Amino acid sequence: MAWWVPAASGVGLPRLGNATFGMRVTNGRPFSFASYNLSFLPGSIPFGTCTLHIGQPIFSMPGVFTDAFGAATTPFPIPLHPSFAGLSFYGQYLVFDSAGALFGLGSLSNGLSFTIGN
Repeated sequence: MAWWVPAASGVGLPRLGNATFGMRVTNGRPFSFASYNLSFLPGSIPFGTCTLHIGQPIFSMPGVFTDAFGAATTPFPIPLHPSFAGLSFYGQYLVFDSAGALFGLGSLSNGLSFTIGN
């Protein structure tokens, strides 16, 4: 039984007008579906040996598939509009994995938070 522990990180800086900003998962199960989920609130809800680091309500970004190394990127382009400045987000990947620590359904990454700047 293999265990993968996904790790989430940002791609670029979360600032206004950054069309190439996104989130990246590494060390996920290779060739698996991954969903980046985010919220405006942090959380800390234990699920077995995993912890959900985002609060309610939760919004799911379009899913991606990990590559042969268990990595994938979810684009999150930030518009050049002043109303987005100062918004904070809290997110976490769910990588589907039949051997995952989340009840054999998947594995959760670390939590990732960011605030949009100028």
